[in-house]
Amino acid sequence: MRSAYPDPVMQDYVLFTNTMWSQAPRLRHQVSRLIAGAGHRVTFFERPLHAAASVDRAPREVEPRIRVVSTSELLHHQLRLVAPLQSMNAAFVSRQISASLPADVDRDRCNIVNFRYDYAFLRQAFPANRLLTIIHDDFEAQCRFPVRTHITRALAATCRASDAVFVVSTPLQRRLSAWCQPQLFLPWSVVPYRAPNPAMSARQDLLFWGYVDTAVDLELVCRLAATLRESGGGRVLLVGPTEKLHRRVRIQQRLRTESNIEVRDRTDLDDLPLDTLLGAILPYVRSESVNAVTLANKSMQLLARGLPLMISAMPDFVKMPFVLRMDGEQPLDHVLQACRQGFAGWQDSIRAFVEANSPETRLKALGIPVDTEPNV
Repeated sequence: MRSAYPDPVMQDYVLFTNTMWSQAPRLRHQVSRLIAGAGHRVTFFERPLHAAASVDRAPREVEPRIRVVSTSELLHHQLRLVAPLQSMNAAFVSRQISASLPADVDRDRCNIVNFRYDYAFLRQAFPANRLLTIIHDDFEAQCRFPVRTHITRALAATCRASDAVFVVSTPLQRRLSAWCQPQLFLPWSVVPYRAPNPAMSARQDLLFWGYVDTAVDLELVCRLAATLRESGGGRVLLVGPTEKLHRRVRIQQRLRTESNIEVRDRTDLDDLPLDTLLGAILPYVRSESVNAVTLANKSMQLLARGLPLMISAMPDFVKMPFVLRMDGEQPLDHVLQACRQGFAGWQDSIRAFVEANSPETRLKALGIPVDTEPNV
């Protein structure tokens, strides 16, 4: 690495993402809050707008020690099919970054945290700086074109240009090892473990907390709801946003046949009826991007409330006693019964897992010094 900046004083971290700050919190937001909570300052470059769009370059403070900056790009990342288009866009975005970087950030000493698979040019833009890249999705699998060589080329160049590369799953770790030595960087618990109410008599409901969208296996959710009714009662709560209104309407129409499924808008976990929950469900359909998941982003928040996880797809998901598969050989009623029987006995293991995946462990992995007690 070029410079570790070991002094435990306030440092500047500049993050480059393909996410709007206003979107539902994802890993990019969590890393920003992790760094700010450790006593440092974050400049969050959100997803660039089209070059023709009007951009307000003034940084805006969204949270203590976190500022958001907007820029433009020439072409959507999936449209840069050949190297000249990638080079033209890189030159354009580099100028945008130079014009938008806040004046009080020392360009030669700030730390760079990159969430973009196609930003190899950051090495030239910040030649003396520490450059960390976090690959958080299977971008090749998500490409909408049958030919993906331009995605692979950009991903390989970005990995080689970085001082360190982190990945959020073991499949991505295997994939990127052709170009670098990627380190596993799983989600962490943003809140400490809290022992749930031990009373099991009221625990009948199942919670999905996340994007209620196309990745959710609605057929599995309906089978779960039917199994709950047949085994004594309980609801399936689907809580979270949907990217587009017409999808939300379609989802609600499909689930209308099940009387014990309730769809709610985005709600904080602690505002939900946690004492009625038997467990949290992650009922995903199989796809290349879903199959790359080792630990879903929301998993640690659910576990911190003492909720076992019931999952589908994601063959490389962490193997723990409190993680049950809904798409294995066991019928769903057996899975539910195992969750009822194991709920109390798993709590010590859940607590240990949450404590082993703390903010401090992720700060250490990224090599970020702590100036104050982490406030995340």
